[in-house]
Parts: sequence; structure tokens; C-alpha cells
Amino acid sequence: MYRYYSALQATDGYQTLVRPLYLHNDNASAITLDIKPFPENSVIAPFAATNTDVLPGLTKFSPELKAAQAATSYPVRNETGSGSGAEITTTVTETQDGTIANLTNMSYDTGSPGATAVTEYRPTTDGNGTGFVVRFSTSVGAMNPGNVQIVNAGSGYEVGDTLVYTILGQTVTATTVTGNYGTGFFITAAVSSTVGEDYSNGDVVAITLEETVDTVVYTYEALFTVSNAMLVSAGAVPLKLNAGETSVVPALEFRVQGTADKSVLALLAEPI
Repeated sequence: MYRYYSALQATDGYQTLVRPLYLHNDNASAITLDIKPFPENSVIAPFAATNTDVLPGLTKFSPELKAAQAATSYPVRNETGSGSGAEITTTVTETQDGTIANLTNMSYDTGSPGATAVTEYRPTTDGNGTGFVVRFSTSVGAMNPGNVQIVNAGSGYEVGDTLVYTILGQTVTATTVTGNYGTGFFITAAVSSTVGEDYSNGDVVAITLEETVDTVVYTYEALFTVSNAMLVSAGAVPLKLNAGETSVVPALEFRVQGTADKSVLALLAEPI
């Protein structure tokens, strides 16, 4: 597979390739191109800027601290990758922890399913929460669980999640509200405070948070997965090809520099 461009110069702009292709210079002299290399996530770069939001990269199992903590900067170390010099500033506040602590003020989509003794239930949900187990009794009249015992508070639940029970053969759906959830002290903001260098998409980096409570020092590990959105964008990079030379990386787009017409052969095969 190949495509031949017989005459291009800077004013012709970027040429978009239908798939990643290598670029070959069949001119009698060297040419300089601007290329957008493949893969797109191959950039090795600093963080995009100070105060770049890195919270989306925080791994699912974020540490829970014992108290709130104002914005504090921590040096970054590598779990994978070869970046260096970055720092991440985190803020810790009290927030919902994804556990269900009570059934108070939930709304139900049905009347009473009938009177039951205390029974254990493992409701399904429309959210990502798992593991919630509860025991309660019901009585005739509006649905209002009594003798409530939380057997397992579960994890990963969010406000507005529905809990679906089957009670005496009837489906009962409850909608959770803010007050149903337990709370804890978690990282709620994380930004780059020093950009560092040589980080890449998919790198896993870590910081060690520290707090002192009642003269006792506690430390916590937080992991972040680096994404392209956190890094300086590579954009296009210049590439000089001597006569008869082929690029060693494929390109997604390219542009010929200069005002003289130059030919370019875009081909699928790797250079020999």
C-alpha cells in the first residue's frame, strides 16, 4: 500500500493519511517535513503546565486520610516510566466514601409489599456499587423499613443510585440520597505544581502523602496514571529526510516545508 505525492510545498498544508504510513524521500536532495507521528500517545514530555488537573489519573483505590489537608505539594516518583522532577499538589477534604450507612430518607417507587420479619437483602443497583447487604423488616402500609441492620456497607455507591429489592415477590426500588452515605477524608483535588520532564502516556507515578494527627505521623501512597491530556502536546515535529531516505516511524499527517515543490512517497512497508 502506498500513495505518491508528486508536488507539495508548505502552502499545501498538512496531508492526512488514511492510515499510519512511512514517508520516503525520492527527491535528488534532502527535504524537511513536519510530521505528526504514530502512535499519537508516543509523546515524551513534561506535564502540560503548573496547575494541570491530574485528578482523573488517580487510581481507583485512593487512600483515606484521618483528617482534611490543605493544598500540599509532594514530589513524584516513578512506578513505571522514566520521567523526573514533577510534583503534584493535593487537597484532602471530607467527602462521601461510597459506602451506604443507613436507609434514612430514601424514596421508594411502590407501596408496601406486605409485612415481613427481619430479612437479609442484597439489592442490585443501576450504578457501580457492589457488596451492600442489609437486614430489615417491613409492615403493612407505606414502605418504611424497620429494625434496619447494615450487614455490609459495600463500596462504590453514589448519590442517586437505585437499590432494587425483591420483597414477598414484589420489586421495590429505592433511590439513595446524600445522607445515606458514609464519609471519609480523600483527595478531592490534584494538580501539577512542578512540570518535570520525560513523562509519557500510561506511566504510573506515585506520591507519598503525610499527615500528623495527635503527634503521630501517618503516610499514605497515592498512584496516578499519566495520560496525554496531562502532558505537553507534541503536535507536529520536524523531520529531515536525505535523498533516498525513509522515516523510521510512521506518520498520521505530514507537511512539506519550503516553497519549492517536493515529492513524497507514503508507504506501508517499514524501511529496510
